Amino acid sequence: MKNRFADIRKKLGVSQAQLAKALDMTPGNVSHIETGRQILTLDNAVALVSVCRDSGLNVGLDDIFIYPETTPKAKTQESD
Repeated sequence: MKNRFADIRKKLGVSQAQLAKALDMTPGNVSHIETGRQILTLDNAVALVSVCRDSGLNVGLDDIFIYPETTPKAKTQESD
């Protein structure tokens, strides 16, 4: 699933290394999450929300993950 990890980090105004330290991960992990080479886990997303809120940035899980768009199924008419 795609995410807005890099956008949120930039809004926080921190480097990958600074965010990595706050999330208890390596800068490489942050880089890989931002480029899509590593999946953002729910635990790490929740930790990011916590870091954001501690910094005064109102972010929730829905702001982090990019959900795929779905199209409603076409209604079918039943034969009488």
